[in-house]
Amino acid sequence: MKNLLLSAFIMAALCAATSTRAELVAYKGTLKANYIGGDHTVTVNFKSIIIVDHDTANVKELLYATINHQKLYSTGTESNLHFVEVTGAKSKGYLAISRPASDCDETNGIDGEDVFAQGAVADLTLDTNNTVISFPKTLSTVGQAYSDSALVTHSGKMNFDKTRTLNSNNAGQTLDQALDDAIAFVQSLGYSEASSAASTSALGKLRSAAAAVKDP
Repeated sequence: MKNLLLSAFIMAALCAATSTRAELVAYKGTLKANYIGGDHTVTVNFKSIIIVDHDTANVKELLYATINHQKLYSTGTESNLHFVEVTGAKSKGYLAISRPASDCDETNGIDGEDVFAQGAVADLTLDTNNTVISFPKTLSTVGQAYSDSALVTHSGKMNFDKTRTLNSNNAGQTLDQALDDAIAFVQSLGYSEASSAASTSALGKLRSAAAAVKDP
């Protein structure tokens, strides 16, 4: 009986460990941002890495660029997101990573959602165990915001990073651990973290560095 109970306990623990393992999807690409304010306009072309937790829809983002002769990077977290699927022409599937309307929005009759990124779905392999999900192979993003007397607009395109995805999932990494690996990569290229901490988004943290750039 004791052996049976011990075996049951071990199996339960293994199942719990398996169920909490993240399924991560990594992307790499570029993002172009325009900063308008403070009597000047600046355009910055970033390289980007984003990592999506397929289980929770949480996203870690990392942007890096040379700004004002400084090699800078910044990270951010996008949470309270979910996945929305729609069908287009010829039954083509599309998926958006979006943020549901808040209670305040709904109270004021606003029921739309802000889209973080979107793309056409394809079969993506996540690990060497051939775990396959239907998820965008390419993500596109556009957005605009007004903050601290500056207007910021951006657009970007990220492609599925199979190597980073496989490495992260084969190692059983959490979302934070996968971001740490991405940070180590950009640091190896000579980039330093931007000092601004006023925003939770990577783009927002780099805004102050871009604002220091003067028009030619």
